[in-house]
Amino acid sequence: MAEKALAIDYSSLAPTAEIRILTLKQGTGNDEITCDLGPVTRAESEYYALSYEWGDESKNDPFIKVNDGEVQIRKNLFDALKNIRKATEDLQLWVDAICINQSDVQEKSQQVSMMGETFTKASYVVWCGAKSIPDAEFEESLATLNGLSSPHSSDFMHNPANHHRIARLFGSTDWINNLRRWIWVCLRGNFQCTREHDLIYALLDISEDYAKAPWSLSVDYSKTPREIFLQLLQQRSLAKWHPGDQSRLLELAEKMNLEMDEGLRRSVSEIFGG
Repeated sequence: MAEKALAIDYSSLAPTAEIRILTLKQGTGNDEITCDLGPVTRAESEYYALSYEWGDESKNDPFIKVNDGEVQIRKNLFDALKNIRKATEDLQLWVDAICINQSDVQEKSQQVSMMGETFTKASYVVWCGAKSIPDAEFEESLATLNGLSSPHSSDFMHNPANHHRIARLFGSTDWINNLRRWIWVCLRGNFQCTREHDLIYALLDISEDYAKAPWSLSVDYSKTPREIFLQLLQQRSLAKWHPGDQSRLLELAEKMNLEMDEGLRRSVSEIFGG
């Protein structure tokens, strides 16, 4: 997780009370990436926490502008910032590589020890990456995130047995990009939605396989949750689902408050050759 010192004039943080927030200025396409960096009160700030695959350091890594100065960052972070940047509004971000002074050992130790709280208090956690990973590794990544976001995250962070899991998650892990994985996250993270429809609809636009496939599943709030669930089962992408996902689909149906009758169970079973 080591990162070289960046060419930023860091001011001191109030221990435990402050974090730094990177304000990513609005822009599009090949516009220069411009940011402001400054301390905020941890308890009162609203921000997105950015998690990404760090990647290897290179002398050809790109530059961004931070507080009117040129700062060289790793390409993966550059790509992440470029991809999440908005065209008409600024974004408040917490990015470990920039928001923590990597050359200040005392600050780094203190901020890393509170990383669980930093992620827990974020309005959103944004995962950036494009490759796929094995289910076993993905399961471990979710378990690590659950540990970091739990009320006992400090105990989780200080357990030596978890150090390699945290390092893998933030240092070398590839990220989720398909609908079955996002539904998995939804179930494991105990996400709540005002309307049952959104347990599926809210995941469509962030699912790479949905964006690329000519699916007939369109957002239609006039449909009942049961109709939406059954329509999901009929989609071509389910050829990519694994046998172990059968129980997760039933769990999704239950989370959508669907009546778990024999017809619904049979519809799920037939997808997997039952």
